[in-house]
Amino acid sequence: TPDESVGISLLKDSLGYEYYLPRIDKVVIGVNGEISVIKGVSSDDPKVPINVEDAMDIATIELPAYLYNTDDAVIKVVDNRETLVNLRIE
Repeated sequence: TPDESVGISLLKDSLGYEYYLPRIDKVVIGVNGEISVIKGVSSDDPKVPINVEDAMDIATIELPAYLYNTDDAVIKVVDNRETLVNLRIE
């Protein structure tokens, strides 16, 4: 019937789907010693977020699209030894 076809058409137009996207977060330490997490933007091709001023990178955390197990998050620790040596020299 015509009424049913209109209902189906409306239903088709309003259907959608959602899915999770991967994200990269950054862990930093500020000059005051406070540790914070800078959340990245979820994307098909996520990028590392921009660092805040007066903060040193500690690690990046790569979060997959569907994180069922925390072991699936990839944590990469930043080696700041060279940075610290340069700071002491200056």
